[in-house]
This record gives sequence, structure tokens and C-alpha cells, in this order.
Amino acid sequence: MPRLSAVLPALFFAATPAVADCITAAESFLMCKTGGGAKEMRACWGPGNAGYQYGPEGGTPELALSVPLAELDFIPWAGVSNLIWEEANFLNGDVQYSVWHRIDRTPDGDPPAAGVTVTRGDETLADLECDPGTIRANFEGLYEAKTAIGQCWEDFRWQACAAPAASACPVGATPFLACTTGGGAKAVAGCFGPNGAHYSFGPSGAAPELALTTPLHMLEYTPAAEHPSGQATAVFWNGKTGYALWSTANGAGVEVVQGDSALATLDCDPGSAQVSFDALDAAMAAQNLCFGGYLWSQCN
Repeated sequence: MPRLSAVLPALFFAATPAVADCITAAESFLMCKTGGGAKEMRACWGPGNAGYQYGPEGGTPELALSVPLAELDFIPWAGVSNLIWEEANFLNGDVQYSVWHRIDRTPDGDPPAAGVTVTRGDETLADLECDPGTIRANFEGLYEAKTAIGQCWEDFRWQACAAPAASACPVGATPFLACTTGGGAKAVAGCFGPNGAHYSFGPSGAAPELALTTPLHMLEYTPAAEHPSGQATAVFWNGKTGYALWSTANGAGVEVVQGDSALATLDCDPGSAQVSFDALDAAMAAQNLCFGGYLWSQCN
């Protein structure tokens, strides 16, 4: 299999920017050195765009590609298994550049790795891996950038989110469950963001009647993959009262509990639920948190 340097004349075109900064001049979701530091690879996003470039470190890129952020073919981690794999694909004619990042969370697993795979149809033209120790990755930031422009990862593709259910997520937070109840009279929202996990409940389109916040690592959250019946559940506590946001293949809602007693059960109105617990899984993984026995802690 040829290395990437062997196919540069055939696959790379002249770069548009003559600078080392990423083509979008914004946030990188993958940056590393290759070839013992001779070259560097950057993939990034900015206001409305995503970009990929490759070339000499600190010099003019040999290749620079950009695409509207809304059109970027980004495949996030599914949120299950100990192997985190994410990739973003950029097209140059009929040639695809797949920028990937891999983390093995098993105790004796392989170290983090990243790189780019170049393909034309079913033919692999080149593989290039990042130099060990040079990888800087932030695919979680890319995920949040996609959601910030109103896209949701559903049915294995990015698409416009359904009309939001008047949730009261803080600015910059991402919903993992939002819906209306009572025929649209009330709104439920579970979110995560830089300041932790958040829950709110109240009249649709108005200030919430109840708003709770907890650090992300202290959220009592059970992923669907860890639940015997495949139910994802996140519990927010207000004293001795718990508000359990849940989702199954058949529906979603919130249950209010005290001890072993259920005080109230509210099902989401049909068709109103926006569910993205996989995004919450990814946020946990981004903070190097692993699940075990209903608790999250730093991965070994």
C-alpha cells in the first residue's frame, strides 16, 4: 500500500491559503505532525465551514479543502464499546480524505491514534498515521458545532433537528432529551454543556418552574447499553426528590421519585421528543469518564 507522500503529485492540488493556520482560521478538531515532524495535518471548523489541509509544518499547505459545515460528512462515535472511533470525510473530485481518530479505552489497549485515509471508490490510495505524541483532537467540539447550527445526528446521518420543544437549556448547552408533555402545555429539557448537566421543567416557551444543575461527572446516568432493558436514564436530584429523564425505543419522559416511590410519571407528547443520549455518552468520553455500577469515574 503506498504511503501518502508517494501519491502527492496525483492527489493534491495547489493550496489556496499561503499560511500555516487552518483554512477556516478557527477551531481544530484534529491536528498532528507526520513523517517525523516534516509535515502537519489539520482539520478544523469555523463560522459556517469545515476544512482539511496538509503540508510542511509552518509552511504553505500542499492541499487545502473546505466544505460548508452543514454538508460535512462527520461520523461521530456511537457511544458504545471501549473503542472510540470518529471520522470526517472531505472530497476532492472523486478522491475522499477520511480524517480519523481512535481511542482504545481498555486498560491494556493501544495508545490513541489518528490519521487520514485516502480512497477513490473502493480503492485505498494511501494511509497516513500521525506521529505518536503529536495528536490534538477535539471531535466533541465538532459535534457541538454541528448541533449549534441546528443539525441532529439521527438515523446515522446529520439532518435538520425537529422544531425544538421550547426547552430552557442554558446558552451553549446541548439537549440530550427535550420534549413537551400534557399536550404541549409543559416543556422538559435535559442538557449538558461546559458548566455541567442541566434539567428544566415548566410552561412551554416561558421561564422554567424548576431548573437543576449538577457537575457532569456526578450525573447519575445509566447509558442504554448498560441497562438490562436498553433504557437510558439520567437522574437529577433536588434534595430527596429525583427527576429521572428516560428514553427507550418506545418513548421517553420524566419520572419524579422519592426513595422507592414514584410521585409522578410524565410521558413526552407523541412526536415531540428530541433524544440524543449518544451525545451525552460522547461528552462523558470527552472528559475521560467511564461508567461502572451507576457511577462515572476517571478511566484507568
